[in-house]
Amino acid sequence: MGKIPPTEVRDDISSLCVTTLLSLDLENLWKLDAIGVSDAEVEKKTQSLQAEMEEHFAHTTTRDIEGRYEVALPWVQDKERIPSNKDLAENQLRKNKDVVAQDTMSCYLPITSSILIPHLGSYLGSICVSEQDFVWYNKVYAPVWMALHTGMGYSSYLIWKECRGFNKESALPLALYGSTLALNWIWPPTFFTARSLKWAFVETALMAGTATGCVVTFSKINKTAGGLMSSYLVWITMATVLIYRLWRDNPPAIEAATEPSNDSKDKEADKKD
Repeated sequence: MGKIPPTEVRDDISSLCVTTLLSLDLENLWKLDAIGVSDAEVEKKTQSLQAEMEEHFAHTTTRDIEGRYEVALPWVQDKERIPSNKDLAENQLRKNKDVVAQDTMSCYLPITSSILIPHLGSYLGSICVSEQDFVWYNKVYAPVWMALHTGMGYSSYLIWKECRGFNKESALPLALYGSTLALNWIWPPTFFTARSLKWAFVETALMAGTATGCVVTFSKINKTAGGLMSSYLVWITMATVLIYRLWRDNPPAIEAATEPSNDSKDKEADKKD
């Protein structure tokens, strides 16, 4: 007895503890009988259930042709059947179908309208083109504008989607986009109908400015939208330089060509008479 020196190892104590634990019946650790407490009713019920289970398995256990034993599960008898919710499930399914249909329509409507709006302005602008100019306009400008307008419309949809609608975040980008569309729509009447190179140049210069604003603001929200507007900016910049050269190099010739001659005035007066 007494304090054991730290250098002394007692292997006999460790062996005794391990042997004692292994020799115990672990099942008795959680039984009340192990500490001298028992419940006669619980014990009787347990024995009764045990006997019923043995009888059940004795009558239901069979052996198939392959030699495997099959045992039926001991289901609890005289229990209420689980109620069927078939009608409730079918009603919920019909509601879900209606919601999905509405969601599908609400998903496709914004992107479709965003793409069609620029094309609508392009169609209205083409009405102002004369039959003489319509041939080369339809061959050169129509395919380019169709691609550009589709990209513009889709880029505006991306901004609307990223900003979750019209709000403070999307106000400036979409305002610049609307200004660009408005200038784009009034350019054909100015150039083809009024044949004013001066104001056509002013409009294209303004379009280049608003398009630049769109590229900057769109890119901060969505890189794809900014890239699509960049292609439109390149085209507008080229058109601005072209119209400026036309206006600078030969304004007298254009004005003379666009002004009606005296003979045409006389013919129109004769027709009125």
